Amino acid sequence: MLRIIYKQLWNRKRSNGWILLELLLVFCLVWYIMDYLLLIGHDYNLKNYRDLNYTWQVNIAQLPEEHPDYSTAEQEPEAVNRNIERILQIIKSHPAVESVGISFHGSAPGKGSAWSIDFVNAEDTTIRVGGRRITIDPLYDFFSVFKLSRDEGCIPVNITDFESNIPNGIILSKAFEQKLFPGGSGVGKTLLNYELTNEYKVVVVVDNTKRLSFERPEKIAYRFQKLDAGNFSSAEIVIRSKKNLSPELFKTTFIQDMTLPLQVGNFYLRNMLYFPKIEADTNRGMGSENNVLTRVSLLLFFLLNIILCLIGTFWYRVNVRKEEIGLRIAIGSDRKGILKLFCLEGLCLLSLILIPALLMEFQLVNLELTYSSHWAKEDYLVDNTVFYFFITNIFTIIITAITLLLSVLIPAKKASALMPADSLRHE
Repeated sequence: MLRIIYKQLWNRKRSNGWILLELLLVFCLVWYIMDYLLLIGHDYNLKNYRDLNYTWQVNIAQLPEEHPDYSTAEQEPEAVNRNIERILQIIKSHPAVESVGISFHGSAPGKGSAWSIDFVNAEDTTIRVGGRRITIDPLYDFFSVFKLSRDEGCIPVNITDFESNIPNGIILSKAFEQKLFPGGSGVGKTLLNYELTNEYKVVVVVDNTKRLSFERPEKIAYRFQKLDAGNFSSAEIVIRSKKNLSPELFKTTFIQDMTLPLQVGNFYLRNMLYFPKIEADTNRGMGSENNVLTRVSLLLFFLLNIILCLIGTFWYRVNVRKEEIGLRIAIGSDRKGILKLFCLEGLCLLSLILIPALLMEFQLVNLELTYSSHWAKEDYLVDNTVFYFFITNIFTIIITAITLLLSVLIPAKKASALMPADSLRHE
């Protein structure tokens, strides 16, 4: 049957040429979008070993000098340090607060800020790796706030689990350790800065986390810095609330309970932000969600176009081939046979454009015009160019074939419902 179908397609090559051209363009466009969506989907589903639920950023502000309650004496460094410590103790003592942490420079999870840091393996100075730096106060438990872990989520990390007062101590994420110490553990090892002038000791290695949902786990180094009057303006107070209160109820209760107690010196409670909302706003602000939605919309648009065009095309083909259909029915073909004939004809059209489509795609990859061409190659299977090219085309063939069959189905059903006498009247 396939041989006959291909022969019939050749005999109608002029009318089929436009269909083939349309299929070729749509196939390549679908593949181009799939190249982006599959990679983004893969990265989105990579495990993120931290939990933003029930986590908050508590924003403490200072009164301006012109405020009637402003006190010049409370701006002395000793007074500021004393007031900061008091504020943190008040927050920590709230019955609905589970843990309190301090980070600096907007580097808490879910936020867009990123500060870089570079290291050299002291045992092999040819290994030089850059990553992201997160600075935390070792006196407060940043790790418990965001539920960071070790050994792929098996062991919760707590600031009291290791010695955080080691001079130049560093905590690495697993991704950073794998690059700096290929095939081995980095705990207890020594790192150098790029200028080879400063030494750092790896205290512990924690599981990977992401900055943004659609990104891959980052290479992160956690450094220690104690909070004081000099760096308070760049600090973030982060807390985890207990699960016995909903986020909405906790926020209302916390603000009601803490507005007056946190009026310490020139400080006051300005507001508090929910980290899941911070993360959602960051994803939107960085354009990740918009890019995904745009490409999904384009994919649906192209598929809808091909469905409408092919329905019209095959409807016309049914009308001009009524005598052929009537003859097939008259000599014993059933409705399933007619449906099968048109469906196979559509799939045969798809098969004819595969090789030209693959050649066009290969050129796009070779010219590095695809999304995956510009992605940093790491140790994930999708970073293998040949494998990823194969996978994206498999998905593209499946999607295009389903779309094609749906387009053929309506006119094919109409054709199979024709009575032989009505069909043969066209003869």
